[in-house]
Amino acid sequence: MSKAFDLSQAGRGRGITADLGAYRNKIINGDFDIWQRGSSQTLDGYHSVDRWGFIISGSTMTVLQGKFLPGGSDPHEGKPLGGLGYVSVTFAGGAVSGDVVTAYQRVEGLRAYAGRRFTLSFWARASLSGLKMASAFYRVPGTGGTPSPSASFAGKKHTMARTWQKFTHVVDVPAIDDLILGTNYDNSLQLNFIFSGGSSYDALTEGVGVQSGTIEIARVSLVEGDVTAEDDPFSPRHIQQELALCQRYYQRVQANVRFISTASGQFAHNSLNWPEMQATPTATLISAGSTSNINNNVLDNPSPYGGRITITSAAAGDAFIIGRVYGLDAEL
Repeated sequence: MSKAFDLSQAGRGRGITADLGAYRNKIINGDFDIWQRGSSQTLDGYHSVDRWGFIISGSTMTVLQGKFLPGGSDPHEGKPLGGLGYVSVTFAGGAVSGDVVTAYQRVEGLRAYAGRRFTLSFWARASLSGLKMASAFYRVPGTGGTPSPSASFAGKKHTMARTWQKFTHVVDVPAIDDLILGTNYDNSLQLNFIFSGGSSYDALTEGVGVQSGTIEIARVSLVEGDVTAEDDPFSPRHIQQELALCQRYYQRVQANVRFISTASGQFAHNSLNWPEMQATPTATLISAGSTSNINNNVLDNPSPYGGRITITSAAAGDAFIIGRVYGLDAEL
């Protein structure tokens, strides 16, 4: 059989490889382009950049959205662009042993990663040369039943400069034979970026210690195998694909209901449908919208893929809610 192929076949092969390569990356929103909740935060938890949570203990922190300017010198130069975002974290670490400032992302499905090797890569810079940051991992058994506690492993310290640099971290994920997983099927492999830590974190972070400053991160990828020989294993996805992946864990939905009531206390429903989420989401009111002639409203019967909005009239006549927006949270 001939092994010869023409240029058109080679081109198709490269195209297929590029398409599949985008799904090597287990990190979602690794280029920090999706910020559905807001463009900044100073509190624990999920309040800004999608899929990335933050923990602040005994410390202060400000997270800001960053955007590279077209034509500037940045990690995207000479590479497939994908997004053009980064995250900026300004922090002042506390000195008590348990104090910490960290960003994290939970990658769904710990079982799929156990016993395998992965390479973390990212680009970063700091406000001061010599600032340190650690990358570290946790096995998170999830919730429900009597799961094992989360277990940290494979911390590595990185020394920053004031210019963008690429960093890598090859990690062997331990098997899970020693863990009891939760019954809610929300176990995960957790990546942490630790910016400052008290003495309790010295072993995990290789002594990053207590620090203050600003560190900016872009182009984060977690790819199976040792890919340190690659120039940059980050494979961008289309922005709409990245948004769809984020919406498995957080999204916004708009609710509208209107009817003509003949008396007070009458009610009407309207179904709400959304792309299926990781679990039944918790709904938080983002914007009240416009209302008239109602004395009660509720988002009820939620499920991973939909719910309904119910309103009750205050009197006879036109009753409505228009443009009410809810945030739906199903983070791990």
